[in-house]
Amino acid sequence: ELASGHAEPYLQSGAYYLNLIRTVEDRRAGTVLPCIILYAAGPHIGFSGAAFSRKIRQDVLTPLLGTDFHHCDEDAFCILVHALRAYKNAVIALEHYYAVDLPLIQARPPAKMPQLLFPYPMAYHDTNGREVGFKYIEPMDTGTLIFRGVTDHDSRPIVIKFTHRYSKVVHDWCADHLCAPKLLACERIPGRWFMVVMESVPLHEYCNLSRQRYLLSHEQMQHVRENVEKFVSKLWEANFVHGDLRDANILVNADGTDFKVVDFDWSGAIGEARYPSNMNTVTVRRP
Repeated sequence: ELASGHAEPYLQSGAYYLNLIRTVEDRRAGTVLPCIILYAAGPHIGFSGAAFSRKIRQDVLTPLLGTDFHHCDEDAFCILVHALRAYKNAVIALEHYYAVDLPLIQARPPAKMPQLLFPYPMAYHDTNGREVGFKYIEPMDTGTLIFRGVTDHDSRPIVIKFTHRYSKVVHDWCADHLCAPKLLACERIPGRWFMVVMESVPLHEYCNLSRQRYLLSHEQMQHVRENVEKFVSKLWEANFVHGDLRDANILVNADGTDFKVVDFDWSGAIGEARYPSNMNTVTVRRP
């Protein structure tokens, strides 16, 4: 039972998974050992997913679902049934993964093994529908879902970003006006995610304005400001807003003569784009 003084079911299930990991150290190659967990607390059940890379990662998949609802509560009944059905499908998929997919993965040569410390997608589709494979190099910043990578066929530097919302239209408009990196792909993937792939801006040439402002002269900063204001005016004329045009999202070259805008998560058409509900309004001033 919850709050009964004994182990908390969610954490206890994670501890069981950790103990299981320790028994299969010789079979970890090419896999993060995905696991679907059902845990119970009195009349309530919950579901979580777990995986292992450098450490255990366990995420809640559903809130605790009651089984003691009134027999006339059809909504509660349907929620529980849908969760159990999804759990059954997940178990079937995991059984197939461990019995069929994983042996094939572990038989690959080292160069073809999955990059376990990075997200699972390793290819995108270009504007012609052709699949383009890529490899991850490193995260861009700690705690973000933005990564540097290179394409397989020509080692082209790219940036891969994972986000729940993104405006392909606004990014394309900005790229067409040479004010953003070229967008290579914006694809939906499971879990209400977007995988966004774009050309990488040369790090030796561009730096975000929050750092570059200390290296540019007053005249250069004034030039940057004027160019950004012109860009914003043109963006508004096209009936678009960026939504998060801060110095951290403006990349400027060494002499302040050129800039690129990034981060189009909150962008969209004027009157339609909306801020997220969890937006920071305490340390960052918003219009």
